[in-house]
Amino acid sequence: MTEASRQPKDKNYNLITVLHQSADNVESLKTYIQDAQAEGDQELVEFFSGVLENNLEAAQRAKEMLVPRLQSDDEGPVNGVTDTVGGVTEPVSGLTDKVGGVTDTVRGTTDKLLGGGGKEKQR
Repeated sequence: MTEASRQPKDKNYNLITVLHQSADNVESLKTYIQDAQAEGDQELVEFFSGVLENNLEAAQRAKEMLVPRLQSDDEGPVNGVTDTVGGVTEPVSGLTDKVGGVTDTVRGTTDKLLGGGGKEKQR
């Protein structure tokens, strides 16, 4: 693959892809942690837990970066743009999604990441 062919055609799409992949990794890692616990392998539990935390942080950072990129200072919120990460589709200005289980708020958006406060939407 040439350097030119690796250049992003849409930076926001790439950011969304990283968010999606991090969310998928979170779900897999939860299973790996449970498997390691069932086998009594604390070393793997700790390793997978660390990787899980890294993926949660990557997903959160991607979401924090994505929101302002999808909004224009001149035009306000982008109308008609929706978020479907975690199986929830809503306008960007009021987006709610579930990635792993941690709840946080970013510029008026509620994110369900690790099972905290707020009303959880089902996938």
